[in-house]
Amino acid sequence: MGASSFVDSTNAESMKAAAGSLDVLIDTTPVALDLEAYAALLGFGGAFVKVGLPPGDASTFTFNYIPLVFTGKKIACGSIVCGSSRTNDMLALCAARDLTADVEVVKFAEINDVMEKLLKEEAKHYRYVLEW
Repeated sequence: MGASSFVDSTNAESMKAAAGSLDVLIDTTPVALDLEAYAALLGFGGAFVKVGLPPGDASTFTFNYIPLVFTGKKIACGSIVCGSSRTNDMLALCAARDLTADVEVVKFAEINDVMEKLLKEEAKHYRYVLEW
């Protein structure tokens, strides 16, 4: 599990080289993106998933649907963030059923060590939680 490559979305050449290479792109950013640019990264049957919504007037978008339909059956879908009340309900349910995540809590000062472990594939966990 984990990333096998990286695409620098601020670099036009990197984006061009990655065209059609992704099965799923999960966008968790709190901003409106140029969906057309990111849809180009998706391969046949690929999905662009927006998790959460940008604030205010940035929460709507326009898109040329032709590439979704005629260049490989791509889809765009999403999920809203439910707010703190529903998040608390979910956490209470997890606690009641003893559902836990495999994480390691580390001091923020240890971030370089964690990154080194991840790069060397020596990490014991896939998720690290930074403690200030």
